[in-house]
Amino acid sequence: MSENTYFSPPSVSPATGAKLESIPEGIVPTTSSCTVSTDKVTLIPISSKERLDAKIGLLRDMIKHMETFNDYDGDKVAIAKLAARVVNEFDNDIIHVYNLSLKIVTDTSREIETLTYISLENLHLYSSRYKTILDSIIDIPTLIKAAIDSNILNHLPAQESIGYKTKLESRTVKLTVLRSEVENKLISVEAKIDHERRLAFDDDFTLVSRKKPVKREDPNPYDTRPKRFQSSHY
Repeated sequence: MSENTYFSPPSVSPATGAKLESIPEGIVPTTSSCTVSTDKVTLIPISSKERLDAKIGLLRDMIKHMETFNDYDGDKVAIAKLAARVVNEFDNDIIHVYNLSLKIVTDTSREIETLTYISLENLHLYSSRYKTILDSIIDIPTLIKAAIDSNILNHLPAQESIGYKTKLESRTVKLTVLRSEVENKLISVEAKIDHERRLAFDDDFTLVSRKKPVKREDPNPYDTRPKRFQSSHY
């Protein structure tokens, strides 16, 4: 059984920031770059969004499988190999979700930085994109914890079990850093949205205040001029 390189957790905490880098995906297949249609609501390529949803669905199903792994009886070596394959596939799917999410976040940030002006409508679209990523990764640390707490690792040799646990814990750290990064970018976009709304409100208020008021003179009993248009004031 082939062994993947173990990845130790980053030495920095999410609070201090960390350089976000993709994780080598090993046997996880990746598609070549190509022109794809775009989801107009989130600005995320439809293929990427579908892949994220599909992978997260697989992760949830695999957790259910891990939690019932003790139901298997038979050759311990064969069961250990099956357990290792399931955990390895679970880890690879997490890597795939992380790398795909990181790519979308990086591309979005680069796109925003290249624009000299972003309309309010497009700001909402960028906000929707970041929220989609958050929705995709927010529950994965919980799924990782469920995998670690399941019985499946008990079927592996001690050293191998520790190795997989270390790798899975490192994924949690990376996902926490990525989540913090996305939340900060979302806050920045939401601040721009609020700024644009205030500008639009100020412009409307200025247009109203620029109207010239009607000048009405106070009544004067000594004024003998004809009171043709404002006679009701006297």
